Amino acid sequence: MTPNASKSTASTAAIVQAEFIEPTRAGRIKLAVIVVAGFAFAWIADKWAYPAYWRYIDHLPKCDSLPWLRGTLLALSLLPLAIAAIWAVPAALKMLKYGQWPVPGALVVVRTPIKRGRVVRWRAYGMLAWSVLVVGLPFFCLHIIQQTPLKMTVEQCRTNEAHAGKTLSVSHARDR
Repeated sequence: MTPNASKSTASTAAIVQAEFIEPTRAGRIKLAVIVVAGFAFAWIADKWAYPAYWRYIDHLPKCDSLPWLRGTLLALSLLPLAIAAIWAVPAALKMLKYGQWPVPGALVVVRTPIKRGRVVRWRAYGMLAWSVLVVGLPFFCLHIIQQTPLKMTVEQCRTNEAHAGKTLSVSHARDR
């Protein structure tokens, strides 16, 4: 028997012995319900909630809309990351506990090979590190926002608006 033949036999045996997580009918139904609910939520938000929210902000005086715009900016930029971090921490802890990915009981659509070993540990630690970084991101965003006009308080905005109005009317009076 040649060395190449033994390698191909060993790799064939490894492929045959590979473990898989099988999709179940209940798991596919749960995933389908989650996807449909997500699309329904997005459609309702797009057709009803967002237009009503932006109409409300548009009708506010310019200075009163600043806190709303600041909060909207932070929420829209950080909420998806926060949701992903909330999912990632328990998933990473389960990966470390079971030493495999996907973890037992995971919802899969197709037959998925199970991975074990160092790759799974590194992936779990990476997910945990990413989640910690996401917690620090709001502080960085607040630092950036402090350097923009959005950081201006409502009182500062009203003072600047009144000052701009006086300057404009005085300039206009001088031109006559």
